[in-house]
Amino acid sequence: MSDDFVSFLRNNRDILCGDALASAVMRLYRLNYNNAHLAPLPEDYWQTIAQVNGICYDGAEVYGVNSPLKVFKDLITQNQNLHTSHVVVLGENETDWLVFDTGEQKYQLVDKDEESVLYSTETFENAINYILRL
Repeated sequence: MSDDFVSFLRNNRDILCGDALASAVMRLYRLNYNNAHLAPLPEDYWQTIAQVNGICYDGAEVYGVNSPLKVFKDLITQNQNLHTSHVVVLGENETDWLVFDTGEQKYQLVDKDEESVLYSTETFENAINYILRL
């Protein structure tokens, strides 16, 4: 994720961003994630979450990682009961899920009701833009 985009998120008064994570905290969380046997996530996801641990804007949310503020939903908690080996839910808005599909190796917006793919991209930055409707 570009530094300009992180600055844009942090400097926008309407967007709530979680704090950056210390590298030791991030390593521990990734270990816990791996131990939860969830589908693997790409590096750009982890790099972003280390800089901006959760994002909320206008009814949309990108999940954080075990945020002490409890403002953001936790990635592991949100995915533990899904029982899917190739998709991880990363966030949501009122009508769509933001997921990473490991088979396609793409971030996708999926309609909550119809479960159809509405948008697909290779970068987490583009996916954030789309789910938050920026």
